[in-house]
Amino acid sequence: MDMNQIQKYLFYAFVVLLPLQTVYLLREVFIGGEKWQYGTMGIYVSDILLVLVLMLAVWNRLKDSSEKYHVSRYITYYVWPALFLSWVGLSIVWAPDQLLAGYFFMKLLLAAGVFFFARSLGEKEYGIVILLLIIGAALQSALGAWQFFAQSTFASTWLGMSAYEVWQAGTSVLKLEEGRWLRAYGTLPHPNMLGGFLAAVFMLGIGYVVLFGKSAIRTVLMSRDALRKSGISLRDRFMDTVRMVGIVGIGVLMLLGLILTFSRAAWVGAAIGMALYGVSSIRYQIWRNSIFWTLGVSAAAGIILVGVLHEMVLPRFDGAAIEREGSVSERIQSLRDAERVIGEGNILLGTGVGNFTAAVMAMEPDRPVWSVQPAHDVFVLIFSELGLVGLLFFIGLLAVALLPLLKSSIINPQSAALAAFLPSFFLDHWLWTSHFGLLFFFLIAGLAARK
Repeated sequence: MDMNQIQKYLFYAFVVLLPLQTVYLLREVFIGGEKWQYGTMGIYVSDILLVLVLMLAVWNRLKDSSEKYHVSRYITYYVWPALFLSWVGLSIVWAPDQLLAGYFFMKLLLAAGVFFFARSLGEKEYGIVILLLIIGAALQSALGAWQFFAQSTFASTWLGMSAYEVWQAGTSVLKLEEGRWLRAYGTLPHPNMLGGFLAAVFMLGIGYVVLFGKSAIRTVLMSRDALRKSGISLRDRFMDTVRMVGIVGIGVLMLLGLILTFSRAAWVGAAIGMALYGVSSIRYQIWRNSIFWTLGVSAAAGIILVGVLHEMVLPRFDGAAIEREGSVSERIQSLRDAERVIGEGNILLGTGVGNFTAAVMAMEPDRPVWSVQPAHDVFVLIFSELGLVGLLFFIGLLAVALLPLLKSSIINPQSAALAAFLPSFFLDHWLWTSHFGLLFFFLIAGLAARK
C-alpha cells in the first residue's frame, strides 16, 4: 500500500469520525461556577487523523512536483486563502485572549487543509466520501430517533456524548403547553447542528441517487415489454428494486432524524436545497425523471412524517411557542452584543478571532457567562472578530472557492448541500464557532470546488 492510498484511507476515517465529539480537553474555564463554553479548547480524535492526512499530502506533493499551475489558478486557489489566514493569524496580536485566538487559528488551518484535500479527490474517492457521509447520517438519525422516542440520552467518553436531561436548564427541548420534549442530538452538541448535518447530507444523498443510481431507477420503472427489448432480466430488475428500497429506507430514516431535531433552520435549508434541484433540472433539462422521482418520494415521505408528528412540528412556527422558548430573543440579544462589540472601536480590526464572547464579558463583567453567546449570524460574527478587513477577505474566499458552482451548467449535489447551510449561516453560529461545523462546512466547500 503506497502513501497515496494510506492518506485516502485516513481521510475516509476522518470523515467517519468527524461527527463524534471525542476530545481531549486542553483548557476549561469556569466563571462564577459556570463553564465558559466558548473558551474551551481541546484536541479531537478527528484532528489527529486530519493532521496525518495533511502531512502525507504535503509529503506526496513535495515528491511529485510535476503538476503545473496556471498563474490565474494559483491566485484563485492559494492567494485568497493565504490572505484570509494571514489576517486571522495577525488578529491574535490584538485579541484579549491570545491563547484562544491561537487555538481558533489552528482550527482554521485544519479547515483549509480539509478544503484543499477534498478539492483534490478524484471521482471514485468523491463517491466513497459521499457514501460514508450518507451512512454516518443514517446512524446519527437512528440515534437521534432513539433519543427522542426514549426521551433519554446517555454519556459516552468514546463517542464524545454528554447526557442531556429534559428537565435540566440548558438542554434543547420543545416547550409545548403539554410539557417539555427532548430534541434529537445524535452525537453532536446541539440539535441544530445535527439538523444542519442531516439537511446537507440529505441533499448529497439526492445527488448520489440521481448521479449514480439513475440506471437503477430507470430499470425499476420499466415495463415488462421494455425490459424484454432492452435485454434486462427480471433478476436484475429485482436486485435494482431491492437497492432502491434500501435507498428509500435510508432516506426516510434521515428525514425522520431531520424532523426530530426540530431545527427550523435545517428544515428551511432542506427545502431550499430541494427547490434548487427542481429548478435546476427544469432549467437545464437534465435527469428530470430521476430528479422528480427522487424529490417526489422525499416530499411524500416528509409529508407523512410531518402529518404523524404535526402536534409537535406545527407549534415550531407558532408565534406564542416561539416567544415561549426564547430563541428569537436570544438571537436578538446576540446581535445587539455584536453591534456593541463592533462599535467599540473594532470596525476595521475586530476583537480577534474566536474572541467575541471574551469581548462581551469584558464589557459586561457582571453578566452571567451562560447568557453570553456568539452572534447568531456567521457574517456578523466574523465582522465582529476580524473586522471589516477580515469579513471582505472571507467573502472573497467564499466567492473564489465556490466559483466552479457559479460556472457549472449541471446539477451539482454540493451546491444543494451548501444551499441547505444558508439559514444556519444567517440565523446561527455553529458553522463558525464549533469544531464540527467549521470542518464540515469546509469539507463540503472543498467537494464543491472540485475540478
